[in-house]
Amino acid sequence: MCSPPPEVASWENHTMRTWLNALLLAALLCLTASAQGPKDLTPAKAAEYSSLFESATSAHKSGKYDDAIAGFTQCLAVLPEDPVCAYNITCGHSLKGSLDVAFEWFDKAIGWGFGEVNIDDDQIALAESTDTDLAAMRADPRFEKSLATMKANAKAVEERVNRQVVYVPAALENAETLPVLVLLHDQGQTREALLLSPWKAVADELGLALVLPSARQPVSRDPAQGMTWFANAQTYLKGALKYERTVSAALDAFKKTHKLDKNRTFIAGEGQGGMVAFNVAITSPRLYSGVIVFDAPVIVPLAKPKAANAAKVGFRGRVFVNNNAAMLSARSDSDIGQLVKDLSAAMTSLGLDKVSVAAYATDAAQPNLRKNLALEALREFMTPVKAPEPVPAK
Repeated sequence: MCSPPPEVASWENHTMRTWLNALLLAALLCLTASAQGPKDLTPAKAAEYSSLFESATSAHKSGKYDDAIAGFTQCLAVLPEDPVCAYNITCGHSLKGSLDVAFEWFDKAIGWGFGEVNIDDDQIALAESTDTDLAAMRADPRFEKSLATMKANAKAVEERVNRQVVYVPAALENAETLPVLVLLHDQGQTREALLLSPWKAVADELGLALVLPSARQPVSRDPAQGMTWFANAQTYLKGALKYERTVSAALDAFKKTHKLDKNRTFIAGEGQGGMVAFNVAITSPRLYSGVIVFDAPVIVPLAKPKAANAAKVGFRGRVFVNNNAAMLSARSDSDIGQLVKDLSAAMTSLGLDKVSVAAYATDAAQPNLRKNLALEALREFMTPVKAPEPVPAK
């Protein structure tokens, strides 16, 4: 049983026509420019990979294992060190009875990351028990050693992701309750880097504790080189909670040792982390009193079914789009002003009248602009919303 193809980061789609879907397309396309892993492919290369993968899979199912192995090897020429292709080559050699070669490819697949991140597919369970293609290998003493390596790699990634990273300003050390800002890093970044960014100064100035969750997927073999929240936005759309669970887990862990100020818990994100932050906030509008998004559009299809409920509780947000942002590559006119208008119109159509969208430009003359925008937004969120004045009785 071949493993399904990996989620290749290519987002070209010419079938989207409405402006709401165009905003989603912008969200998808902006990821490609910021991704740093080997899954970056041009649309043409992604199509070539998919065609080769489909042909190889068909050959494998037909019992033409040599043809399948050749096809998956060609896939590796397009997408080097792809663990799924290496695993499928393993399957072919296992079924042929070429166990020495099968184990060589199995160890390559593991070394390239097979089984490390099991969000959509449980690759460990596939290899360990459910894939009949590996039946001959499981009877070999080498199998348990390889499987142990796979599980150890997965555990190391999980431990890194689950490790708590927080910052509590000195002024809050003895506070009974803590205002909190949950901060999500961009694709290809680490939360540790965010802790060294101007966000720490924002926390000091406003008296906010920082909670920094991590995305679950490394962008390269070295997790320290950065993580990504999702490799394919389409799979994120289908099951966002699976990708976001580290956010709630990080906040829950923080709450075990600190009492949150329920009226001053906020969330912010940069780039891909901004898309996730908005969805997390609109999913739990009574938990988060405001969301800040930098350099990413809102994924409207995710927000739409939750918008009415969020609007009822006064959901607030600020979306800031840099005029150099990669998302402009999704627009033929590269018009930042029109993108802002479209995003604003989307928020209005969803009834989110307390979510504003604005463009900004960074340059040497304004080195602290992003910091100041964040401060302005958070100060707004920290100001209680006034209840409407009662209508005098006639």
